[in-house]
Formats: sequence, structure tokens, C-alpha cells
Amino acid sequence: MKNEKGSFKSFLTARNTKKGALSVTITVLVIAAIVLVNVIVSSLSTRYSLYADLTSNSAYRLQDATAEYAASVSKDVKIIVLANETVFENYGDYYVQANKLVRQFAECSPKISLQYVDLTTNPKFPSNYPDVDWTKSHLILLVCGERYRVIDAEDLFDYEMDQTSYSYVISDQHIEQVLASSVLNLTADSLTTVSLLIGQAEEEADAFTKLLTDNAFAVEEVDLVTGSISEDSEFLIIYAPSVDIDEDMAATIQAWLINGGDYGHHLLYFPTDKKDVGEFPNLNALIENWGMSVDFGYIYESDATYIASSLNTALCSRYDYADDTLTEDLPNADIPVYLYYTLPVNITDSVVAAPLLTSSEKAFFGPMQQDNTEEFEPDQHVYIGAAMGTKNAGTDDGQSSHVLVFGSYDWLSEGFLKYNSYNNAAYFVNIFNTLADRAQTGVIIEGKKLDDTTLGADSAASVSFVAALVRWVIPIGVLIAGLAVFLLRRFR
Repeated sequence: MKNEKGSFKSFLTARNTKKGALSVTITVLVIAAIVLVNVIVSSLSTRYSLYADLTSNSAYRLQDATAEYAASVSKDVKIIVLANETVFENYGDYYVQANKLVRQFAECSPKISLQYVDLTTNPKFPSNYPDVDWTKSHLILLVCGERYRVIDAEDLFDYEMDQTSYSYVISDQHIEQVLASSVLNLTADSLTTVSLLIGQAEEEADAFTKLLTDNAFAVEEVDLVTGSISEDSEFLIIYAPSVDIDEDMAATIQAWLINGGDYGHHLLYFPTDKKDVGEFPNLNALIENWGMSVDFGYIYESDATYIASSLNTALCSRYDYADDTLTEDLPNADIPVYLYYTLPVNITDSVVAAPLLTSSEKAFFGPMQQDNTEEFEPDQHVYIGAAMGTKNAGTDDGQSSHVLVFGSYDWLSEGFLKYNSYNNAAYFVNIFNTLADRAQTGVIIEGKKLDDTTLGADSAASVSFVAALVRWVIPIGVLIAGLAVFLLRRFR
């Protein structure tokens, strides 16, 4: 028994045993630390996106404009993704992108919360929001107080036909724009009303009316033959009509602009290029009263530095800002506005009207048919693409009414509004924000495609490599290293 006790005591006091015990202790502590780190990371990952974006165009990262807007949200907003997070991302790469951007949006402000609700396991959830048509499939629900709205796939994505599979696939996305504009509309204290004149065979206005709606303006149509401009409307738009208004309509609009001497109303007029301006005597008389007229013909640009490279035509060019009134609050006034098929706007009364957008000094006035420009002897000088007339009661504390005439209506088509390399969308929204004297809360954000995501990050899985590195690779590596050191010391 003494020998056995002596042997056990010798074992405990042996040098190798002490080293082994130290190794075991270190290994246990390392494992405990790994478990603790993993718990902390798991906890953080429920609130923060622990991944890095290595795509060449940062497709999985919020743009600065989006992040700044999200950080400025002052009311409590709930973003509810209507699916389990894993299921949502399994819909495809663009849904992975959508989820990453939504997560980051929520992280920008403590006022914004994010949750995922699986409707199949929460069948009673829709009853909380009775104004939603739950017979349709929705992706996201936004809630602010008692107000709420849904976002669908058609809102977030553009689709095109795949000629190989003969099925529709996502070709582009507007995730950030839709998310920000939806929150803007929900949190706005009130919506400024804009009236759109109909009944005169106008051009399609869906692109810019959607832009206004996205930026917290309420757009309503008005036919002056059967109705009237609403009392709370601050703006009236006449967009490329093919038929002139009659004298009574012109008188109604003029009276609305004067507003009983209170002013504070604004008309935006976009003449058509499909009919001679001489066929619109009443509209011509209306804008003449505000110091402007329009010529029938196009402004051609001969300065190559002004011509839009994407279209490579003298009829599409950038215009310089001629009035700081409507550019002071632009996010980036260095980005130009581009006009297309532009009629010259003339100032007939410089006391009332002033230019807004002007061409280069090498522009010239030419015929409607481009083929005839070679035979035309141009008079090169600066032409006006847009102008604004202003009237008020003449008091320092009173409001002003404005009439804005734009020689081009094509500059508000979808193709010109969707690209951030053109300032058309931002300038247009800024006009309304400035004249309505409301906070510059508009958000104009261009989506990022997933067809250029090189630099070794082509898939959604690789985007989350940081989380995988911290949660699995490093802990497993440390554990293996610890066991290796223990075994080497134990059997050496």
C-alpha cells in the first residue's frame, strides 16, 4: 500500500504530470473562451450583420445616401420580412442581396427594428393588418404607429424574359430606393398634394408621378372639364398635352395661381413637340402672362463635352444650372441635368421670368427633322431649356406663385430618371421640395446589379465569410492547435 501511495504521489509530483495538467488547464480555458466568443458572436449576429462585402461594386452594402436617411428616421418603424430569413434568402441571389441591405438599413438607427415572420406558422398575423390584401403574396411589411404598407417583389425588382429558359428572371433591383421611400411615406407628417391635368391627350406620366409618390407627395388627377383643382393642392402639372386648353380652363388656372392674392401655387408646363406651338394659343397666352414663350424647333448641341455619350446625339445634352434657387439643397449640384428633344424657352419679361437650365454657347436652334440640320446655318449661342416666372403680392412675408416651363418632357421618362449619372430625378424632386418649402427629405438611390460582383465574391455564401471565420474557422483551428500541443507534450 505504501508503494502504491508513493507511486501515486510520485505521479502527481512528476514533472510530466505537471506539464500535462497545465496543458489540460490551458486547453479547458481556451475551449471555454471559444464557447464564450461563439455565444457573444451569435448574440451580436442577431442584431448586426457580421459579414464583409468583397463585390467590386459593393452590391451588398448600403449606399451612403441610404444610410444617412435611415439614420435620420425619428419615428419608430418596424420592418417585418414575411418569411423565415433562411427561406427568404433561398429565393435567389437578389433576395440574399435584399436581406443584407434590409438588415443594414435597420442597423442604422435605434428607431428601426427588424423581425422575420413566417406566415405559415403564424396564420393569425395578417389579422393585425386588415387593410392589406393578404390574398396576394407580399415580401415585406412596414409599420409606423397605426400606419403600414407592404412591399412586393414587383416593387423591389425588374424582370425580363430569359430566352434560354423562357421564364422571367430578375434583371435589376430598387431595394434601397423602395425601402427608403416607403419609410419616408410612412413617417411623413403630411403629404403635399400635386394635381396632374388630364383630358388633353397628354403623354404618359407614370415615371415621374411614381417618383413624386415615392417622395411623400400625393398625386391626384384632375379634369377641368368635369372637376376642379383640389383646395389643398399646391402644384399643377400640364404634361405634353396634344390638345390646347380652352379659355375657361386658362382663366381657372390663372385664378388658381393668383389664389385670391395669397399666391403659393405652382404650375409646371411641359409643351409637346408633336404639334406646332401655334396650335396652343390659350396655353401660350397663359405662360406669356408669366414672362415666357416657346419656339417650335429643337435645341441642337455642337459642344461634344455637353452631348450625352450614352445616346450620342446632338438632341440629348446636359444643361447648366442658371438659378441657384432650385439647386441649393441638391445632394450633388455637380451632377448635370440632361434634356432630350428640347424646345427653346424664351424670356419675354425679365422682370417676371428667369432661366433655370441653359445650354452651352455652341448650341443652335434647328428644325424638327434631324436630317435637315446639315443644310441649316446655325446661330450658335446659349439657349434656355427651362425657365421660371414668379409673382407675389409684393410683401416681404408673403408667398410667391411660380410657373415653370420646360422645353423637354422626355427628360422625365423612366430612362432618364433611373440613373444617378443624370441629376434629373434629384433635380425634379428638389423643385417640389423647394417650392413647397418643406424639408429636403427626398431620397434618390440607384440600385446595384449582381452581374458585376467579381473579386472572389460571386455567391452569397462568400459574402458572409467574416461570420464563418469568427464563429467556426478560428475556434476549430484553436481547438486543434491546443490538442496538438497537449498530445505532443504528453507523449514526448
